[in-house]
Formats: sequence, C-alpha cells, structure tokens
Amino acid sequence: MSTIDDKVTSLTKLLKIKTDWIRHQLLVMDDGKLFQPYSDSELHLLEVLRGEPKTISDIARLWGVSRQAVHKNVKSLRQKGILDMVPAPGSKRDKLVVFTLAGQEGVAEIHRRFRAIEEKIAIKIGAKSLGELRAILAMDWDD
Repeated sequence: MSTIDDKVTSLTKLLKIKTDWIRHQLLVMDDGKLFQPYSDSELHLLEVLRGEPKTISDIARLWGVSRQAVHKNVKSLRQKGILDMVPAPGSKRDKLVVFTLAGQEGVAEIHRRFRAIEEKIAIKIGAKSLGELRAILAMDWDD
C-alpha cells in the first residue's frame, strides 16, 4: 500500500516528499505558538544553527546565502526573542548568534516533536527499518 505515485522513483523526489511529510507533521502538532509566527527562511536559519552558537559568516556559508540575508533573519528572530548576539571569544569583530532561553525552550520542544514523529515512523515501518534508514542516511556519500 503506497500513497506515493508509483512513477515517483527518483531518490531526490522521494526524500523531498518525506521531508515535506515530516514538516507537515510538525505543523499538525503545532499549537500555533511554535511555528506559525516564523517565515520559512527563519525556520531554515534555526535548522542551520542546530542549537549551536555560530557566527554570521558560518551561518551564511552553511546556508549558502549572503551575510545580509543572515543578518535580516537574525534581526527578525532577535525581535521575536528567539536569538541574540554575543561577542565571539577571541575576536574583537565577530559575534556569535545564540539562542535565548525562549529559543532554547523552543529547540527542546522541536526535539520532543521530532522524537514523536520518529515513533510514528517506527510504528509504520518498524524500529529495525527506521534504524537502517537512519544508518544509511548518516553514511558519508562523498567519494
């Protein structure tokens, strides 16, 4: 039993479909407080940070966008009380983008929701298959 068109076999398409499904699950779980007030680019910035302090330059490089784009989104998330900027150790010029307490709480909630989604996937495909899928996706695919 498949809900995906049998003609869709491209790995890229399949990964996109499943990523979209996971994002949809997060939105379904949302109580209107966690995701609704954020733009897609702000949510992507939060994904790039992964809960770790990073400089604007590091974020821009990881995200593949300009420093100006990062600044714009950081400014918006600072105004929303999710991020802040602090001096980078050992640098007079660089600043680190860090999560505020509210931001840390949001990240913890997102992790709880991801665990719930993984449990849902494990029920559907089996814990062993989920572990195998995780192992395959964690492999280094570079030469």
